[in-house]
Amino acid sequence: MEASDMEPIIIAENVLLEAYIKFCKTKQKLPVSIHFVDGKVIAYEVLLSNHAKVAYRVAYLVENWNNRLIGMTGKDLIVSQNTPAGQQPNSDGRAYPIMVVEVGNSESLSSLHSPSTYYFSPQTTIQIYLVIKLFPIRQDDTRVMLALRYLCTNQNQMVPDVVISFGTVPLHGNTMDFLLNNVGVPSVNITGVGFTATTCNAPGIPNYQLHIPAVELFNGSPSGVPARAINGFYLDLWELQNLKNEIVKLKRAVENIEKQNRTVTNDLTPQGLLSQKSSEYSTPLPNESCSNGENAQIKDSSTHHEADQFMTSTDLVTSEQVVNTISNTSNLNETAPENPNH
Repeated sequence: MEASDMEPIIIAENVLLEAYIKFCKTKQKLPVSIHFVDGKVIAYEVLLSNHAKVAYRVAYLVENWNNRLIGMTGKDLIVSQNTPAGQQPNSDGRAYPIMVVEVGNSESLSSLHSPSTYYFSPQTTIQIYLVIKLFPIRQDDTRVMLALRYLCTNQNQMVPDVVISFGTVPLHGNTMDFLLNNVGVPSVNITGVGFTATTCNAPGIPNYQLHIPAVELFNGSPSGVPARAINGFYLDLWELQNLKNEIVKLKRAVENIEKQNRTVTNDLTPQGLLSQKSSEYSTPLPNESCSNGENAQIKDSSTHHEADQFMTSTDLVTSEQVVNTISNTSNLNETAPENPNH
């Protein structure tokens, strides 16, 4: 990929569902976003507030479009082959969402793609999986950003039918190779920056309106699709790019302030004070000549029906936090059966 992205880390294996739920209830401050899949507890990335803003922004925009929908954020999702009918997906007791939004920062595109294999399993009601991949900011403050849409109703659920590059620079060749050869995305399905489209530099540009179908979004709702929502929701990707641009500006401003603070601090050291004193003594007297040099889950709010919901899952993992998390999960396996192969 464009930079060194993080792959998912298996924290624990052969874990009983009951043990995992109990663990989550006692570990609310867990620093990583985790999923429970077929007895495995998988960490993806450390939660980073700046990038969480993107997930919150998507939730806000969807809610603002139709007040029947309620967005929620969550750190964990349970998908198990042994999940009994009606089983809740996470420790908060929430029903499965209708749409899942994953925002990846350090998490690799490969890792973000892999959940599509179980999000659309018979154990869930998930209809839409939306991936927002944010690649690292380059030295010149440019950035590759990518949006992928997966639909449960597609003939091939594991291949995104919409892929939009909406950053400030085109996709890296390695990313294109992964999308075309590993994921199997038809080249005509990849659009946006670098694909003859105009730059994503203003709101309302047609090429950067990601469509989310109403039929899938309101799937299972007892009252059906609202008349005003029949055409579906259009996510303006400029909203996300602009949010990230604001974060970059804020980051640069903070860096400048820190740089200034370091300069002031250095001036207060013995060496700095001595230098200032020396400068005072070398100040030319009047009439003397001198030379100087110059230089950031949806529910039906009226019926609370579990189908009208989506969930956002924000960024995850520094290596140190993952190691600390792994070292603190030994209690997960206390009630799990032994695996003779381990």
